Amino acid sequence: MEEILNFWVLFAASRVGILILQLALNKAIPDRKQGRHLAQPEFQKTDWAYMLINQFNETFFIKTLMSYEASMPSMKVSFAGVAHVFLSSYLLLKTDDFMYWLFHRGLHKHRKLYSKIHLHHHKNEAPCRGYFDAINEHPLEMSFALVINMVAINILFPALVSQSILLFLFSKACFAIINHMDRNFKIPFMYDSERHILHHSKKVVHFGQM
Repeated sequence: MEEILNFWVLFAASRVGILILQLALNKAIPDRKQGRHLAQPEFQKTDWAYMLINQFNETFFIKTLMSYEASMPSMKVSFAGVAHVFLSSYLLLKTDDFMYWLFHRGLHKHRKLYSKIHLHHHKNEAPCRGYFDAINEHPLEMSFALVINMVAINILFPALVSQSILLFLFSKACFAIINHMDRNFKIPFMYDSERHILHHSKKVVHFGQM
């Protein structure tokens, strides 16, 4: 009973956190073109169902990450400790993104996988609703992407500290939201939102998330 209650508390807290993050990013990142996002496809019953299922998937993932984070050493309060957190998180993001690139490219290249699974996410060619457009994908796609996250964490586990996981989770959430906001934002040598905007419009380029 306590486990079920803890899950629902985590579900509610993470949903509120995501909405606060989306509002903060909306305010922090300038709009790239005024009036561009006027025509958006309305969410249908299937969209709402997928988004609900995927929010439960996300919560299970966060719960799993919390158990991993609890078993890791903590960052030492020093310059070297902070540098370790940022470097290990960067390596984790890049490792995860490379494996996701392979998976995502496969979804596009395999006709049946694209039509049965990935096409749902590409119904919107110019997403701008942030988290809501990001999570609007087939639950099998979301589940496999989360498995990729866990594989990347296990590969780099010996090099990670608990703060690496927290920074990784926060960064992934930010990038997923910004990728679907139609905003121009970049971090040199790491991330450019323009890539995912082009991916949705052309569908044959930029299969990574970063």
